Amino acid sequence: MRPAPGHPFAPPRLFRLMGMAAAVAAIVAGCGTSSSSTPTTVLQTSSAPASAAARATATVAPAASPSPTPDVSSAALRTLSRMPATGMDGDVSGTLTSSAGAWPVSGTISVVGASQQSDLQLTVGTATQASHLVVADGKAYVEQGSGPWFAAPARAGGYGPTSGATLDSLVTSITSVKDVGLEDHAGQQLHHLTLDTSTSPAPVAFGFADGSITGADLTVDLYADDNGTPVLLAVSGGWQQRIGASVAAVTVALDVKVRPSPASVTAPAEIWSSFSSKRYLYHAAKPTDWTYTAKASADELVSPEDTGIDLASTATPENLNQAAADLVSANTHVFGRKPEHTESVTIAGSPARLLTYHVTQNKLKLYVMEAVVVYKGRAYVVSYVALAGDEASDRATFLEFLGTFGFGR
Repeated sequence: MRPAPGHPFAPPRLFRLMGMAAAVAAIVAGCGTSSSSTPTTVLQTSSAPASAAARATATVAPAASPSPTPDVSSAALRTLSRMPATGMDGDVSGTLTSSAGAWPVSGTISVVGASQQSDLQLTVGTATQASHLVVADGKAYVEQGSGPWFAAPARAGGYGPTSGATLDSLVTSITSVKDVGLEDHAGQQLHHLTLDTSTSPAPVAFGFADGSITGADLTVDLYADDNGTPVLLAVSGGWQQRIGASVAAVTVALDVKVRPSPASVTAPAEIWSSFSSKRYLYHAAKPTDWTYTAKASADELVSPEDTGIDLASTATPENLNQAAADLVSANTHVFGRKPEHTESVTIAGSPARLLTYHVTQNKLKLYVMEAVVVYKGRAYVVSYVALAGDEASDRATFLEFLGTFGFGR
């Protein structure tokens, strides 16, 4: 079944069953020293005044054995080096600063062996941007906000379990520790321990996974209590990063409060990949197990379950309201009914309309969603078709796909 002939931007393959999904991500980190005790001398005396002889024979009690002064540096390094293998969690707080302003950062890091998960929030004005990173099974994955997961691109000092790229590899690269004294830090008096490492710490070890980061120069210090128990890692330094249309210098000051924890890190269940269309001038993303085909009349995405998305575009002099009205009219002719729901959505920053239908085709009950957007004289119609019965999941997938959509190649 096809839309009525002559409709310039109705999807040409509406009832081909297909499926979908897409999106992007990045950020973070934290920093310990020693003490002693003094023996006391006790004189034994009688309650009555002592005679000269008695005074002459007064004895000095054996001095109390002093408590051994803990070697904070060695104890802290020993404990820290064991934490990733058995599981470690960290609470992240701090600030990123550039010429554009200063942005608070918060979140968590979980580490078990060479696997790690970072979940960070960057506050920009009144908005919060979430970034997620997982390193598992020798691969790295990133997610921006609540969008889909993507495989992170490999890059030196960047993603994956390369030296310095996870907290585990950073800890194992420590060659020496020096206690430089007690300091007040994060509301506590702690030993400040400087660390020498065989490799440079990478931003991704603390959850900063933006692919545009270059030239990172970070220092990581450890802060520990009097018993040599690691309390936090302090990260300072900076890098170059694309912000908007330009590259800017970014400085970072972060604390990562660490504690033992039976952490568990697993790779995301579904990974997406990006694609683009030269003829329709857009780019988007899809689950890696979906196929993309540029058919004669539309671009087609199909899932292994035969759920699918069709996308077609044509030049138009119409605005969004006119294009949406034309699409409703064409679909009414094809489906014999008006949409169950019409709602306003946003696609790539532009206003759009989303139409929802339940229809029957060849005795199959189908759930159909269609989105229309007009951008720079072109109307884009994106159709999602699936078997009815799992509407909530299908809607989430379609909205996730639309969230990856962008104009231009």
